[in-house]
Amino acid sequence: MESHGEPGDAAARWAFDARDAQAASHVRSEVVAELARADATDESIMAAELIYSELVGNVVRHAFGNAEVCLDWPDGTPVLHVLDEGPGFHYVDARTPDLLSESGRGLFLVAAMSQGIDVHHRQASGSHVRAILSFAKRELQAAHG
Repeated sequence: MESHGEPGDAAARWAFDARDAQAASHVRSEVVAELARADATDESIMAAELIYSELVGNVVRHAFGNAEVCLDWPDGTPVLHVLDEGPGFHYVDARTPDLLSESGRGLFLVAAMSQGIDVHHRQASGSHVRAILSFAKRELQAAHG
């Protein structure tokens, strides 16, 4: 597993073998730590963990091989990127999932829990999923509570 970036940098990046559950769990903890350092509310962190788990779970189930995760902060809003080397897929923004289908529900949850999701094919192979995380700071929550 590789880690690039330091706390406070514009972006933090991690690369790991998607079949390595311990590495995926470690990266999830690192993403949570980055959000906690930014004073994210518990709700923001829980939503980010769910989004991370769904996106990395898709890599494990469908792409195999290497995964790369990046957390960046353009304009102060956290954006989670998950890149894989798999066959790629098309994301269709369905407002309501087919509850009897085994596919698409995870991305429906990601879309519902985030401020937006984009999926792009990578030139060589694989997909790049970009989720804009919902983000509230503890200090702002306390001021309104």
